[in-house]
Amino acid sequence: MRRLCLALVLSLLFVTGCHKFNGWPRGSRTSATPDDPGGVASTVGTPDLTNAAFDTITDDFEDDVLDASLWEVRTWFAFSAAEETDGVLNLTRRPYFLTRDDWIPQGGMPLAVEFDWQFTNAVNNLTVVLRSDGERRDDQFAEVANGVSVHFSGESDNVRVILEIAGDGAEVTGGGEFPNYIPLVLSPGTTYRVRIIDTGSEVSVFVDDLDTPLLVAEVDTSFTVNRIAFFNREIDTGTDRIDNVEISGLRSVTAE
Repeated sequence: MRRLCLALVLSLLFVTGCHKFNGWPRGSRTSATPDDPGGVASTVGTPDLTNAAFDTITDDFEDDVLDASLWEVRTWFAFSAAEETDGVLNLTRRPYFLTRDDWIPQGGMPLAVEFDWQFTNAVNNLTVVLRSDGERRDDQFAEVANGVSVHFSGESDNVRVILEIAGDGAEVTGGGEFPNYIPLVLSPGTTYRVRIIDTGSEVSVFVDDLDTPLLVAEVDTSFTVNRIAFFNREIDTGTDRIDNVEISGLRSVTAE
Protein backbone atom coordinates (compact mmCIF):
# COMPACT_ATOMS: atom_id res chain seq x y z
CA MET A 1 0.00 0.00 0.00
CA ARG A 2 1.43 3.33 -1.01
CA ARG A 3 1.22 6.12 1.57
CA LEU A 4 0.35 9.64 0.45
CA CYS A 5 1.74 12.28 2.80
CA LEU A 6 0.16 15.70 3.17
CA ALA A 7 3.36 17.48 2.18
CA LEU A 8 3.34 15.72 -1.18
CA VAL A 9 -0.32 16.59 -1.68
CA LEU A 10 0.35 20.27 -1.07
CA SER A 11 3.37 20.36 -3.36
CA LEU A 12 1.42 18.81 -6.23
CA LEU A 13 -0.97 21.74 -6.26
CA PHE A 14 1.74 23.93 -7.74
CA VAL A 15 2.89 21.58 -10.50
CA THR A 16 2.86 23.23 -13.92
CA GLY A 17 2.39 21.84 -17.41
CA CYS A 18 -1.23 20.69 -16.98
CA HIS A 19 -4.48 21.63 -18.71
CA LYS A 20 -6.60 24.04 -16.68
CA PHE A 21 -10.32 24.53 -17.12
CA ASN A 22 -13.63 25.00 -15.29
CA GLY A 23 -15.72 21.88 -15.92
CA TRP A 24 -17.53 20.08 -18.70
CA PRO A 25 -20.86 19.62 -20.38
CA ARG A 26 -22.27 16.12 -20.19
CA GLY A 27 -21.78 13.66 -23.03
CA SER A 28 -24.17 11.08 -24.40
CA ARG A 29 -26.08 8.67 -22.16
CA THR A 30 -27.48 5.20 -22.79
CA SER A 31 -30.99 4.59 -21.50
CA ALA A 32 -31.81 2.29 -18.62
CA THR A 33 -34.53 2.28 -15.99
CA PRO A 34 -33.67 2.59 -12.28
CA ASP A 35 -35.62 0.70 -9.65
CA ASP A 36 -36.54 3.62 -7.42
CA PRO A 37 -36.79 7.40 -7.70
CA GLY A 38 -34.13 9.77 -6.43
CA GLY A 39 -34.26 13.27 -5.01
CA VAL A 40 -32.74 16.32 -6.64
CA ALA A 41 -32.62 18.85 -3.81
CA SER A 42 -29.50 21.03 -3.81
CA THR A 43 -26.93 20.56 -1.06
CA VAL A 44 -24.91 23.68 -1.92
CA GLY A 45 -23.81 25.43 1.26
CA THR A 46 -21.15 25.66 3.95
CA PRO A 47 -20.01 22.36 5.48
CA ASP A 48 -19.96 21.88 9.25
CA LEU A 49 -16.36 21.53 10.43
CA THR A 50 -17.18 21.15 14.12
CA ASN A 51 -16.19 17.48 14.38
CA ALA A 52 -13.77 17.36 11.45
CA ALA A 53 -10.13 16.33 11.84
CA PHE A 54 -7.35 15.21 9.50
CA ASP A 55 -7.34 11.47 8.89
CA THR A 56 -6.24 8.80 6.42
CA ILE A 57 -8.05 5.59 5.53
CA THR A 58 -6.90 2.73 3.31
CA ASP A 59 -8.61 -0.36 1.94
CA ASP A 60 -7.04 -3.13 -0.15
CA PHE A 61 -10.24 -5.25 -0.30
CA GLU A 62 -8.35 -8.41 0.58
CA ASP A 63 -10.81 -10.11 2.96
CA ASP A 64 -13.83 -10.35 0.61
CA VAL A 65 -16.00 -8.44 3.12
CA LEU A 66 -16.88 -4.77 2.64
CA ASP A 67 -15.91 -2.66 5.65
CA ALA A 68 -19.22 -1.16 6.80
CA SER A 69 -17.38 1.30 9.04
CA LEU A 70 -15.88 2.94 5.92
CA TRP A 71 -18.35 2.31 3.07
CA GLU A 72 -22.01 2.25 2.12
CA VAL A 73 -23.49 0.76 -1.06
CA ARG A 74 -26.58 2.16 -2.81
CA THR A 75 -28.09 0.41 -5.82
CA TRP A 76 -30.64 1.70 -8.33
CA PHE A 77 -30.86 -0.99 -11.00
CA ALA A 78 -31.61 -4.69 -11.14
CA PHE A 79 -28.35 -6.64 -10.85
CA SER A 80 -26.42 -3.57 -9.62
CA ALA A 81 -23.64 -4.67 -7.27
CA ALA A 82 -20.55 -3.50 -5.43
CA GLU A 83 -18.77 -6.63 -4.24
CA GLU A 84 -15.41 -7.32 -2.67
CA THR A 85 -14.11 -10.46 -4.38
CA ASP A 86 -10.71 -11.79 -5.43
CA GLY A 87 -8.92 -9.00 -3.57
CA VAL A 88 -10.59 -6.12 -5.43
CA LEU A 89 -13.82 -4.10 -5.39
CA ASN A 90 -16.02 -5.00 -8.38
CA LEU A 91 -18.63 -2.50 -9.61
CA THR A 92 -21.43 -3.65 -11.93
CA ARG A 93 -24.35 -1.58 -13.31
CA ARG A 94 -23.92 1.71 -11.44
CA PRO A 95 -23.96 0.97 -7.74
CA TYR A 96 -22.93 3.96 -5.66
CA PHE A 97 -19.95 2.93 -3.53
CA LEU A 98 -19.92 5.70 -0.92
CA THR A 99 -17.68 6.72 1.93
CA ARG A 100 -19.56 6.41 5.21
CA ASP A 101 -18.20 9.77 6.38
CA ASP A 102 -17.75 13.23 4.91
CA TRP A 103 -14.35 14.23 3.48
CA ILE A 104 -14.29 18.01 3.32
CA PRO A 105 -11.80 19.79 1.02
CA GLN A 106 -10.14 22.88 2.46
CA GLY A 107 -7.47 25.20 1.05
CA GLY A 108 -5.05 24.56 3.91
CA MET A 109 -5.82 20.84 4.06
CA PRO A 110 -6.54 19.38 0.60
CA LEU A 111 -8.42 16.14 0.13
CA ALA A 112 -6.50 13.39 -1.69
CA VAL A 113 -8.11 10.27 -3.18
CA GLU A 114 -5.90 7.61 -4.72
CA PHE A 115 -6.73 4.15 -6.10
CA ASP A 116 -6.00 1.50 -8.74
CA TRP A 117 -8.58 1.14 -11.51
CA GLN A 118 -9.12 -1.49 -14.20
CA PHE A 119 -12.13 -2.03 -16.48
CA THR A 120 -13.16 -5.06 -18.50
CA ASN A 121 -15.04 -3.63 -21.50
CA ALA A 122 -14.03 -0.88 -23.94
CA VAL A 123 -17.30 1.02 -23.40
CA ASN A 124 -16.97 1.18 -19.61
CA ASN A 125 -16.81 4.46 -17.72
CA LEU A 126 -15.86 5.29 -14.13
CA THR A 127 -17.02 8.33 -12.16
CA VAL A 128 -15.56 9.51 -8.86
CA VAL A 129 -17.72 12.12 -7.14
CA LEU A 130 -16.43 14.52 -4.49
CA ARG A 131 -18.48 16.84 -2.24
CA SER A 132 -21.59 14.67 -2.70
CA ASP A 133 -24.63 13.55 -0.71
CA GLY A 134 -24.74 10.31 -2.70
CA GLU A 135 -28.23 10.97 -4.07
CA ARG A 136 -29.09 10.46 -7.71
CA ARG A 137 -30.97 12.48 -10.30
CA ASP A 138 -34.64 11.72 -10.80
CA ASP A 139 -34.18 10.26 -14.28
CA GLN A 140 -33.49 6.92 -15.95
CA PHE A 141 -29.70 7.19 -15.80
CA ALA A 142 -29.24 7.53 -12.01
CA GLU A 143 -26.31 9.92 -12.37
CA VAL A 144 -25.35 11.75 -9.21
CA ALA A 145 -27.47 14.81 -8.27
CA ASN A 146 -24.96 16.87 -6.28
CA GLY A 147 -21.17 17.09 -6.18
CA VAL A 148 -18.09 17.38 -8.36
CA SER A 149 -17.78 14.44 -10.77
CA VAL A 150 -14.48 13.29 -12.24
CA HIS A 151 -15.46 11.16 -15.23
CA PHE A 152 -13.11 8.65 -16.91
CA SER A 153 -14.45 7.34 -20.23
CA GLY A 154 -13.11 4.11 -21.68
CA GLU A 155 -15.66 4.50 -24.45
CA SER A 156 -14.51 7.99 -25.53
CA ASP A 157 -10.91 7.90 -24.23
CA ASN A 158 -11.10 11.10 -22.20
CA VAL A 159 -11.31 12.63 -18.74
CA ARG A 160 -13.63 15.49 -17.77
CA VAL A 161 -15.00 17.24 -14.69
CA ILE A 162 -18.67 18.12 -14.13
CA LEU A 163 -20.22 20.28 -11.41
CA GLU A 164 -23.58 18.79 -10.43
CA ILE A 165 -26.17 20.85 -8.52
CA ALA A 166 -29.68 19.46 -7.91
CA GLY A 167 -29.40 17.20 -10.93
CA ASP A 168 -28.08 19.77 -13.42
CA GLY A 169 -24.51 19.62 -14.71
CA ALA A 170 -22.60 22.87 -15.14
CA GLU A 171 -21.82 23.48 -18.80
CA VAL A 172 -18.66 25.54 -18.43
CA THR A 173 -15.81 24.97 -20.86
CA GLY A 174 -12.20 26.05 -20.80
CA GLY A 175 -9.63 26.90 -23.42
CA GLY A 176 -7.08 24.76 -25.17
CA GLU A 177 -7.11 22.43 -28.14
CA PHE A 178 -9.79 20.21 -26.57
CA PRO A 179 -12.08 22.58 -24.64
CA ASN A 180 -14.63 19.91 -23.67
CA TYR A 181 -12.35 17.12 -22.45
CA ILE A 182 -8.78 15.97 -21.91
CA PRO A 183 -7.86 13.07 -24.26
CA LEU A 184 -6.59 9.94 -22.53
CA VAL A 185 -6.38 6.55 -24.24
CA LEU A 186 -7.77 3.95 -21.83
CA SER A 187 -7.54 0.21 -22.47
CA PRO A 188 -9.53 -2.68 -20.94
CA GLY A 189 -7.44 -4.94 -18.74
CA THR A 190 -4.86 -2.25 -17.97
CA THR A 191 -4.45 -1.14 -14.36
CA TYR A 192 -4.24 2.63 -13.89
CA ARG A 193 -3.15 4.42 -10.73
CA VAL A 194 -5.41 7.44 -10.23
CA ARG A 195 -4.95 10.38 -7.88
CA ILE A 196 -7.48 13.17 -7.36
CA ILE A 197 -6.71 16.23 -5.21
CA ASP A 198 -9.42 18.67 -4.13
CA THR A 199 -8.52 21.95 -2.41
CA GLY A 200 -12.09 23.22 -2.28
CA SER A 201 -11.42 25.59 -5.17
CA GLU A 202 -9.54 23.33 -7.61
CA VAL A 203 -9.70 19.65 -8.50
CA SER A 204 -6.52 18.11 -9.94
CA VAL A 205 -6.56 14.74 -11.69
CA PHE A 206 -3.53 12.46 -12.19
CA VAL A 207 -3.37 9.13 -14.03
CA ASP A 208 -0.22 6.97 -13.67
CA ASP A 209 2.07 10.03 -13.69
CA LEU A 210 1.37 11.08 -10.10
CA ASP A 211 3.65 14.12 -10.32
CA THR A 212 1.98 15.92 -13.25
CA PRO A 213 -1.80 16.44 -13.36
CA LEU A 214 -3.71 15.82 -16.56
CA LEU A 215 -6.00 18.68 -15.67
CA VAL A 216 -6.83 21.22 -12.98
CA ALA A 217 -10.50 22.21 -12.85
CA GLU A 218 -11.56 25.38 -11.03
CA VAL A 219 -14.59 24.38 -8.94
CA ASP A 220 -15.16 26.50 -5.82
CA THR A 221 -18.78 25.54 -5.05
CA SER A 222 -19.06 24.13 -1.52
CA PHE A 223 -21.62 21.58 -0.34
CA THR A 224 -23.09 20.80 3.08
CA VAL A 225 -22.56 17.06 2.52
CA ASN A 226 -19.15 15.87 1.33
CA ARG A 227 -19.13 12.14 0.82
CA ILE A 228 -17.09 10.45 -1.93
CA ALA A 229 -18.75 8.09 -4.40
CA PHE A 230 -17.46 5.66 -7.02
CA PHE A 231 -19.78 4.35 -9.74
CA ASN A 232 -19.69 3.01 -13.31
CA ARG A 233 -22.14 2.70 -16.22
CA GLU A 234 -25.81 1.90 -15.65
CA ILE A 235 -25.98 -0.77 -18.34
CA ASP A 236 -24.39 -4.21 -18.38
CA THR A 237 -21.06 -3.44 -20.06
CA GLY A 238 -18.73 -5.36 -17.80
CA THR A 239 -17.06 -4.62 -14.51
CA ASP A 240 -14.91 -1.83 -13.11
CA ARG A 241 -12.34 -3.00 -10.56
CA ILE A 242 -11.06 -0.76 -7.79
CA ASP A 243 -8.17 -1.58 -5.45
CA ASN A 244 -5.71 -0.06 -2.99
CA VAL A 245 -7.85 2.94 -2.09
CA GLU A 246 -6.32 5.67 0.06
CA ILE A 247 -8.16 8.80 1.19
CA SER A 248 -6.47 11.58 3.18
CA GLY A 249 -7.97 14.85 4.33
CA LEU A 250 -10.42 16.47 6.70
CA ARG A 251 -12.79 13.73 7.86
CA SER A 252 -16.11 14.38 9.59
CA VAL A 253 -17.38 11.16 11.11
CA THR A 254 -21.06 10.56 10.41
CA ALA A 255 -23.11 9.76 13.51
CA GLU A 256 -24.93 6.43 13.35
